[in-house]
Amino acid sequence: MSERPDGSQATTFGWVLIIVGLLAAFVAGTAETFDAMVWAAVSANLAIGLGVILVSLGYLVRAIWFLPGREIKDVPEPVEKEADGTFCDWCHLWVPGPARPCSSSDDKVIRADVDALSGGQGLEEACRYELTKRGYIQE
Repeated sequence: MSERPDGSQATTFGWVLIIVGLLAAFVAGTAETFDAMVWAAVSANLAIGLGVILVSLGYLVRAIWFLPGREIKDVPEPVEKEADGTFCDWCHLWVPGPARPCSSSDDKVIRADVDALSGGQGLEEACRYELTKRGYIQE
């Protein structure tokens, strides 16, 4: 299953670089030789600049990835086959027996099951998505 990127790694690493850059800037201000001051100032500028870019990138990834209307369907990996049950072709979940998956049930049974669950409460996310897509649950 693929993880949805949220930019947290880039953001965290960016903040660490900004802090390192600020410490390097402090060291540059207290350096005793000109060469030490130059190297510390260059290091500070690079660290702060790269840190700001990474923080911005992290927040940008988060903003773009979670825009409204951007639905990425994560298909869950099938669970190893149990002794008794059936695999659902719609939601890709293993349904333990004696229950039957929606993909092998008729329309009346599915509607009765969804109504018994009071509008889809208590369903797996993949099941809710598939039942909504097929018109059994009204959004």
